[in-house]
Amino acid sequence: TIGSSVTNIGDYAFRYCSHLTEIVIPDNVMYVKQYAFDGCTLLKKAVIGNGVLSIDQRAFQSCPALSDITWGTSLKTIGSTAFCACPITELILPASLETVNASAFMNCKSLKKVVLNDALKTISHSMFGGCTALEEITIGSSVTTIGDYAFQYCTHLTEIVIPDNVMYINQYAFDGCTKLQKVEVGTGLLSIGQRAFKDCGSSLGFYLKAQTPPSLGSYVSSNTTIGGIFVPTASLETYISKWSSYSSYLKGYDF
Repeated sequence: TIGSSVTNIGDYAFRYCSHLTEIVIPDNVMYVKQYAFDGCTLLKKAVIGNGVLSIDQRAFQSCPALSDITWGTSLKTIGSTAFCACPITELILPASLETVNASAFMNCKSLKKVVLNDALKTISHSMFGGCTALEEITIGSSVTTIGDYAFQYCTHLTEIVIPDNVMYINQYAFDGCTKLQKVEVGTGLLSIGQRAFKDCGSSLGFYLKAQTPPSLGSYVSSNTTIGGIFVPTASLETYISKWSSYSSYLKGYDF
């Protein structure tokens, strides 16, 4: 039981408490520091209090039983690899959350559904890399960047809708998404990084709503069989000119 005056759970505070099964963090706690619950191998449930502002790097790393997380309403920041490899099945981020750092949920191999909140601006480097069960993603209305390796090796992902607010799909973002069949991209896209869709599904269809062709990195779709790239009919000739290496796949489409 954590007392009513505690504001910080310090670095390594409960590390390797291997018989701990549940933790309730009260509302008076504001900070959960790095490695605080790292290696709590029997921890199944964590309740994050409404006063918690940040959860630092690796705070719940190596908690292979942690499948039940209740998020507080004030959380602003989640540190890198904070929940790496936890067996959560659904992730609905709290509305207050502004920053999730690299690899925060990497290798959460039971994770099937993700709903990103509307305050988050960047899907960070490898944020969901290796989430091999992931099937459904909802991207929030403030996200502008899908970071490097963000969804790499999400091998059960079949479709992704990228809203108009997203401007950048960075390198290797969807690399190795071997079942990906459809990618729908909104009007705001400015660039697609190198190998962003490398080793993806066969007959992959791209539906790009941007009137101006986004810039392309090298080998964007290396080892991926493209079924078609559908672009606004009025912009088809511009796409053919700018994306000459993909001209045989380009088709006009009335969105």
